[in-house]
Amino acid sequence: MAGLAAEDLTDILEIADISLSCTSWDDFVPLALNHLERVFDAQSSCCFRIRRTSAGDETDSGFSSWVDRDTLEKYHHHYKFIDPFMTRAIRDVWSRRPAILVSDHVVPYDAFQNSEFYNDFLKPISVHRLMGFGLRLNDHAGALIAIHRPKGRPRFSRRVLAKARLAVPHLTTALDRMLTHGMVAERDWILDHLSPQLGGQGVMVLDRHLTVLFADDRARALIGARPGTAGAMLALPEPLRTACRTLKSGEADKARLSSIRSNQLSMAIRRVDYGADGARYIVIFEKDIPPIIPEERLKRYGLTSREIDIAHLASAGMTNPQIAEKLCISPRTVQNHLRSIFDKTGIHNRTSLVYRLTARA
Repeated sequence: MAGLAAEDLTDILEIADISLSCTSWDDFVPLALNHLERVFDAQSSCCFRIRRTSAGDETDSGFSSWVDRDTLEKYHHHYKFIDPFMTRAIRDVWSRRPAILVSDHVVPYDAFQNSEFYNDFLKPISVHRLMGFGLRLNDHAGALIAIHRPKGRPRFSRRVLAKARLAVPHLTTALDRMLTHGMVAERDWILDHLSPQLGGQGVMVLDRHLTVLFADDRARALIGARPGTAGAMLALPEPLRTACRTLKSGEADKARLSSIRSNQLSMAIRRVDYGADGARYIVIFEKDIPPIIPEERLKRYGLTSREIDIAHLASAGMTNPQIAEKLCISPRTVQNHLRSIFDKTGIHNRTSLVYRLTARA
């Protein structure tokens, strides 16, 4: 294969051994990048995880053995959108095309040297030539590894490309093994957190990108998902996305979406931290309590929308703290609303409230 020597095959076996010895992404990336740089005579390298979601392709902020964190952040927020190699590599990963790319094959050399991406980003960090590995793990997850040579180093030869293609299956197998291990660990962690709440109508868990990691059959049915749809491709109701984004700001760690008066399902949402990989959002679907009191009768007394909600919940036997939890307000606010309800209806306690408002006119 393109004149590969025994030392090239030894390099590939070393890549396989190092990759398979790792049990986590954090272990794998620095070790693998360091070894790839040596094997392919590169000065620097970087690695990105990619995922395909219903909202489009997403990458994380990446890891580099050479570039500092601030430079990587600049790339993530701006330069990746004008990086022709990233765009092409992601497209090739999903389309199952050859998994190795080199800069000379993607963009004409002169055009590359005159581009904003090269002059404003690559040149200042001494990157002149790139070779990328596209690693497809499944239909919704993959990784991109790029190794770099500075000016003055030769192009990546046919022999180097042949050796790189041999390395791809070993890298992919190692990452797939880590992905599976991580999913099992996360599933156990998820179930531990869900155990006190599994009495709901359905359970769903979202990652920090609001991609569905886990959804039971009831939750899938409630959001109208087609059978067999992968979690990453499930479309979420926009109110749920909005609530999770609010929780992401850190002002609170739980929220509720309620539809009490329309007899639809409500959702209890809790944000929990999952180490370096960011927040997780646990969503419990709950059946709304059917109203005991006709809404038209409540409106007759001039109750506000919030007072109507509280009257329904109080008449169903919920305590002030339970109502507060349901509506994401404080128990003191519930008490104030109840006082207003009592004043408007001319009664003085919950028992009288239910009797008065359910009695025939």
